[in-house]
Amino acid sequence: MNYNEFMEKLADKLDLPKDVLINLPVITLTGNIVLNVENFKGIVRYEDNSVVLNSSIGEIEIFGENLFIKYLVSDEVRIEGKIKKIIIKD
Repeated sequence: MNYNEFMEKLADKLDLPKDVLINLPVITLTGNIVLNVENFKGIVRYEDNSVVLNSSIGEIEIFGENLFIKYLVSDEVRIEGKIKKIIIKD
């Protein structure tokens, strides 16, 4: 059993949120115009039609039109524009 599997089972037993214990990204989409991502590791690519973020589960690719980063703090980013697709690559 690896570390993440252990922490996931521990979170289940203790009824704790998994995103906190194993640093999973939290992705919140509001309509198709605002995307918040917490617990990400960094920005891989940033263009007006795509943004790629690195996370503990792999790369999170956001595709759309007129995308821009509204704000960026240590482990949280807010992307706005017309969001068309989100892909998670592990």
